[in-house]
Amino acid sequence: MAVVKDPDNQLAQIFTRLVEEHQQKLLCISYIYLKDRTLAEDAVQETFIKVYKALPQFRGECSEKTWVTRILINTCRDMNRSSWFTYMNRSLQPEDLPDQAVPGASEANDRLSDALWQLPARQKEVILLYYYHNMTMPEIAQALHVSPATVSRRIKNACQRLEDTLRKEGTSWTKSK
Repeated sequence: MAVVKDPDNQLAQIFTRLVEEHQQKLLCISYIYLKDRTLAEDAVQETFIKVYKALPQFRGECSEKTWVTRILINTCRDMNRSSWFTYMNRSLQPEDLPDQAVPGASEANDRLSDALWQLPARQKEVILLYYYHNMTMPEIAQALHVSPATVSRRIKNACQRLEDTLRKEGTSWTKSK
């Protein structure tokens, strides 16, 4: 193992920091993809195993957050493609989200959360990464392997769809980013 060869345990310190900084947000992202808390936790754990193994080869061509998020998204997509996954009951309710992702402070936030769940997966993921995970459009583009223009278009379309949904319900929403 690389950490054993590393006399200063720098890799272990970097890995610990990555886990502490990103674990909760990655859990939320994986929950959006997998719609099951246990599977989401498994995906995050699998992601950090991959991160640990690949950490010595990380070249820094993108931010650590983008790199870790890309690994998580690929892990979730792999889990979604597995044949047994299609037989599971994955009914998802907004109140089932991990604590940080549940906006329960007000009725308007609850309506926003409900509207978010109605978005198509591609729009939901960019909204989550942009507004919740505070990633930039180029970072999201790298993580999703799409162009920044695609990310921008998906965010714009998702925001418009959220706005339309909330307007129909008599709730207003303004983008804060």
